[in-house]
Amino acid sequence: MKKFYITIIMALFPILMFSQGENDNWYFGNYAGVRFDGTTTTLVDSQRGSMWASGTVSDNNGNLLFYTDGSQIRNREHQVMENGLGINNGINPWQVSIVKHPGKPSQSYVFVSNFPYDAVSYSLVDMSLGAVSNGVPLGKVVDGQKNVTLYNDMGNSYASYGVTVVPHADGKSVWVCFPMDVKMYSYLVDNTGLHSVPSVSNMNITAPVNYYNSKVTSSPTINSSFSNYISLSVWVASVIESKVMSYNNSVGKVTNDYLLTISSLYPTVTEFNKDASILYVGNNATGSILAIDMLNSTTSVVYNQIYNNSNLECYAIQRNKYNDIYISYDNRGYLSKIYNPDVYGGSSVILDAVNLQGKTTTKTLPSLLITGNDSCPPVFDLITEPNVYFTYQAGDKITTHTNYIIHDNKDITMKAKNYILMLPDSFVMYNSKFLATIEDCPSPVVKQAKTQNQKQISLKLDLTKYQQQGSIDIYPNPASDFLTIQSTLKVENVNVYDISGKKINTVLNGNTIDIKHIPSGSYLITIETKEGKTTKKFIKK
Repeated sequence: MKKFYITIIMALFPILMFSQGENDNWYFGNYAGVRFDGTTTTLVDSQRGSMWASGTVSDNNGNLLFYTDGSQIRNREHQVMENGLGINNGINPWQVSIVKHPGKPSQSYVFVSNFPYDAVSYSLVDMSLGAVSNGVPLGKVVDGQKNVTLYNDMGNSYASYGVTVVPHADGKSVWVCFPMDVKMYSYLVDNTGLHSVPSVSNMNITAPVNYYNSKVTSSPTINSSFSNYISLSVWVASVIESKVMSYNNSVGKVTNDYLLTISSLYPTVTEFNKDASILYVGNNATGSILAIDMLNSTTSVVYNQIYNNSNLECYAIQRNKYNDIYISYDNRGYLSKIYNPDVYGGSSVILDAVNLQGKTTTKTLPSLLITGNDSCPPVFDLITEPNVYFTYQAGDKITTHTNYIIHDNKDITMKAKNYILMLPDSFVMYNSKFLATIEDCPSPVVKQAKTQNQKQISLKLDLTKYQQQGSIDIYPNPASDFLTIQSTLKVENVNVYDISGKKINTVLNGNTIDIKHIPSGSYLITIETKEGKTTKKFIKK
């Protein structure tokens, strides 16, 4: 074993940290996966399918660490992680959220919702533990930190269908939010770990959410009298609606500054664009996607329909690390994508955006791993080195203990304000890279979006009347001579495409299209009304 002298560099300028690749990989659906690293690559090595929840974590260089369906955890080699079975008592939950420990970079919390079976809980993963492969541990669910029940402010366990994460105002910590009944329970995770006593706030709802299917998601931070939106979608026979509420990330509470209620005949899911200026609403039964102009919806809701296809069921919409927005239409071999998602009135849907190479979608996509803008704890005490590429930054000091080893082919940087101490028998191996600098933590920078309206706003968007009156159908199907469009809305234009996407010349006469001249086969017809576009499939005999 070779020993090396380490030179500590007094840095007068910042050293660039490695790329933040924690959200590079998605594993989801029926053994599906994609990778985002400048290009979008399909992954076909997944060993776990998920009907509902899914979550994926990579290191800051984009190397896979683990993924989960909320009932078990798989490591980077796609094996069940040590102690990784029986998460959530083996039940696949509706949603899962993963939070990296801000003060211990090798650890991550896996939070699961668990209605109606038991109670919301978390399990703690430590990537410095577990069996070693190629010199790097594969991770382990920490003994005694598996399926740990979370309690409300009264000390009682509870169940919830949904969970989401909101970045804290300090730029370092996060809030983990569970809706239950009419309350939102927000748990702080900071440099010291998880705070078990939640911040509690009332949501502006009357329905007992704990009895219903629901999904919850949060927006990026915005510049307003509040910091974020939280959207809660409730699915049950008597209540089908989405509530968009204002949230204060300084105190972890829902506020009464903003409330948008979206009523629907069919279940809906939501996602915000990169600055929360546009809210996208997906409809489960009709396959439609609506865009809501959040900036200009002050006295009434400004929205338009960007896509409609009643042959599809929309179950998930999710923004990725590049702020691209993807759609999971259930049981398809492709991911769909919203084109131009940051321009209201200019967005559309690319149906077959990512070929999943024989794998299929289900009802979920992994949520973004929320990381602080300045994760800078005061002290790091390093015993082992689980990372391949990593930068440690401490507000005070970093200490490596006996037998701390940076193995070959690893690239480790340490930055501390006051000192870096490497105790005897700390080693840097041949063919590894190591840099130590004396450097203070940067000031946290909280990204903000366009200025929102500052007065209290309460709006309602009732889609039920539109869905009842605006249904569009075609008949006969299959057809041989003429195809008729049935709708209470005025048809303004139609386009017919073959299965390769080639446009077929047709003539619209009232609500009837002459198709005698086109060959037999399967076709798509896009029907335009003042409410938007609807796509239907038909067969020419």
